[in-house]
Order: sequence, then structure tokens, then C-alpha cells
Amino acid sequence: MATACVKSLESVQCGTCEKTIANGTEFYALLFDKHPDLRHYFKGNENLTGADVKKSDHFKKQGQRLLLACHVLAHLENDPASFKAYAREIVDPHLRMSVHLEPKLWSEFWPIWLDYLSTKESVDDATKNAWLALGKKFSDECLDHLKNLGQPH
Repeated sequence: MATACVKSLESVQCGTCEKTIANGTEFYALLFDKHPDLRHYFKGNENLTGADVKKSDHFKKQGQRLLLACHVLAHLENDPASFKAYAREIVDPHLRMSVHLEPKLWSEFWPIWLDYLSTKESVDDATKNAWLALGKKFSDECLDHLKNLGQPH
């Protein structure tokens, strides 16, 4: 049986067609427009607007990576060992690229994700709560991994 998180992803598929690529760039457009304080994490792109992001080849690729990560996490939610391993695999590239997120952002991402998701479909309380619970598990594992690596957590 599909979880509420998995079901909610039907409207934000990954892929290579124009519509699925737009799914990813639209997330980043929302992020850049509604959360300009986070732009500094995107070196070289800090001055882009949401409209600029939608046209950016970089964000076309980055958007697909983000969507894929959300899909994978949702599908692994009921497999705790794999879910945790994948969460750690998301942290590691950030560290390799010297993208040191404030620890609180590992959990603060999820309300932004829900804000985006609500632009695609109606998000009921059950779906919202499911994503926030998934986000807490994700954040907890990310912070634990950072702690084990001696990074700010």
C-alpha cells in the first residue's frame, strides 16, 4: 500500500520531459522567491530570481536530483535501514561540495517542500503530517550522521 507521501508525489514526477523538468525548477523558483535568505547556499546563483531559476540548466538538473531524493525517501520510508542510509548519502555530497547547511535546515526543508507541493495539489492534514514525520526521521538521521562526522549538528 502506498503511503501518503508516495501518493502525494503523483503530481510531481521526475523525468526528462518539459513538464517533469518544470516540477523541479518550480520548487527552486519557489525557494528563491519565498526564501531569499537561503540563496547564499547556491554559490554563483545568489542573485537569481525564481523566473531566472526556471530557465537555468543548473536548476533543471538540481531540480531532478531533489525530486528524485524526495521520491526515494518516500519509497524507503518503511525500510528504516535503507531510509537512514539514503539520508546519509544525501548529506555526504553537501559536505564534499563544502555546502555546510545550518543544522536546522535539515528539518526546515520540509515545510518548504509542503509549500511547493501545495502548489501542485491539495495537501490534506494527513499528507502534511506524513511528510513532516518523514522529515523528522530524515533530519534526525542527517544530524546524527553529521555528529558522527564531527560536523556541526
